[in-house]
Amino acid sequence: MKKHSKTSLTLALSLVMVLSLSLMAFSADTKALINALNDENPTARSNAALKLGELKAKEAVEPLLKMLEKEKASNVRIVVAVALLKIGDEKALSTLKKLAEKDKNQTVRTVLQGVVKKMEEAKLAKK
Repeated sequence: MKKHSKTSLTLALSLVMVLSLSLMAFSADTKALINALNDENPTARSNAALKLGELKAKEAVEPLLKMLEKEKASNVRIVVAVALLKIGDEKALSTLKKLAEKDKNQTVRTVLQGVVKKMEEAKLAKK
């Protein structure tokens, strides 16, 4: 094997290893954030939801939807709704629509209605 080919192969393998480690760290961070959605501290739950939204972590959609349904703090429910909007997974739409009608807090209902509208507009724009 030529020296140039060995160097290229070594560089390629190094790059694959770095990318693999980055993905593993991302996955571990995402899992930690999903676990933090159950923290007893509402600020910790909000921060975790916000970060998951920023990461557009699709694997967090189901846990966020469950959280949205059971969360007592209205300000946390608002943050969760915004996180789901940032993730943009259409699978969340039906639950968001349902909650936009039945949430006990008017402000949360209004935010949820806005999230649903934005997600539906994005869905139409993709077509």
